[in-house]
Amino acid sequence: MRRTLAIAAALLLLAAGPAAAQRKNETVAFVKFDKHVAILAKVGQDKSAFTFAIKATNKAFDDDVYVGSGPLRAKVSCFSFKSSSGFSLTVEPPRFSVSGDTLVIDQSIPRISVTGLHASAELGPCVKSSVTFGISASDIHFTYKAKPMLTFDGRGLCKLAFGGQTQKINVKIVGFNAKPLQNDLDKLVKKWLERSLEESLNSLYSVQVGNSFIKASLDFCGK
Repeated sequence: MRRTLAIAAALLLLAAGPAAAQRKNETVAFVKFDKHVAILAKVGQDKSAFTFAIKATNKAFDDDVYVGSGPLRAKVSCFSFKSSSGFSLTVEPPRFSVSGDTLVIDQSIPRISVTGLHASAELGPCVKSSVTFGISASDIHFTYKAKPMLTFDGRGLCKLAFGGQTQKINVKIVGFNAKPLQNDLDKLVKKWLERSLEESLNSLYSVQVGNSFIKASLDFCGK
């Protein structure tokens, strides 16, 4: 009899265990989920989420030289640059940190080296010419902030929404050189590269990385 009661009690505990572990129908900040660290580790290993197609900004950068003022103001020398070429880029594994309910993602790119890009430029005389060039950049950094949320359905399943970006991605490049362009154009090409990175990352980062978070969360509460 005692053995029968013990077995019955054990079965009741097994039946009650999963139900007790299930979350009620609620929405919580991702960083408050007890398994968020494991999800971050899985996302950090997803190389495809951190490979981006960088498109060239259609903005033209110039640093023309003028003399005189008012009606007598005249352009005497032209320094302008505009490229239509893009490239593919893979960033370093992300560094995650938490500030309140905000997930902070620090990204670094040790080096970018690309050749065979195409652009139009004006150097000195105001005559536009087509050029083929390469870039070499180092020590590139940007930060992304978001407030991912997890919605539980009361049956142990969850849905992750990745959004709530709190600031625009701003890219900072320390080391830079463009070849075989004249050094006078370096600062313009650097501006072009920074803006191209920013425009592409601001449109792609939250989508690609967000999808990686959604896929990773399925292994912990979505099935």
